[in-house]
Amino acid sequence: MEYINHCQANSYPTKVFFTTGPVDGSGNVSENGYQRSIKHQYIKDFVLASPDRILFDYADILCWSNAGDEKRISWTDFSGTPRTFQVIHEDNLLDLDGSYTEDGDHIGQRGALRLGKALWWMLARMAGWDGNTLGVGHPGSDTKINIKPNPVNDILTISLVNETKTGIVSIIDMNGKELLNRELTDLKTDVDLSSFESGLYFVKLIDNDNIEFRKVLKL
Repeated sequence: MEYINHCQANSYPTKVFFTTGPVDGSGNVSENGYQRSIKHQYIKDFVLASPDRILFDYADILCWSNAGDEKRISWTDFSGTPRTFQVIHEDNLLDLDGSYTEDGDHIGQRGALRLGKALWWMLARMAGWDGNTLGVGHPGSDTKINIKPNPVNDILTISLVNETKTGIVSIIDMNGKELLNRELTDLKTDVDLSSFESGLYFVKLIDNDNIEFRKVLKL
């Protein structure tokens, strides 16, 4: 927390996230597993106590299958009280083809893939992605927007077609971050991209209930 506070106090862009630990291994099916679940819950509660904290729940991710089934087991402590807690789901010990090979790893290929996807999602959100997917199609006869030139150096001309009179256009980078948002009231609008870095961007048009995307390359 001292480092996090230091970053915030000095306006560093650094983001720190917390993580729970492993849930695999035969040692996690008895007292050790229950004790570990208590520690994981402590970490979760600590992160939830502040909206600025970020959690990568390594343990919880591995306790679920692709079918949405959670793996929980029970252990009775020395006072006779039953304790229920999460352990790794068998699916996450398998290879991608559904087989199992004992090669000394802690988790299988399926578990590694699940963790990789979750980590990608978290890092994308930390970078500014809003969680919405972008569908980009090819222009057709019913297209409502034309853009040129493409690739573009400075000025991008956006033309509304097919009797479209108005709309909202936005420019989105590859991280899903909206960099520009403008209401269109003319059939043709020039947008200055001279300050944009070189790379691929998405042009998004919202016309009533319709949404249309185009890709544009900034040179």
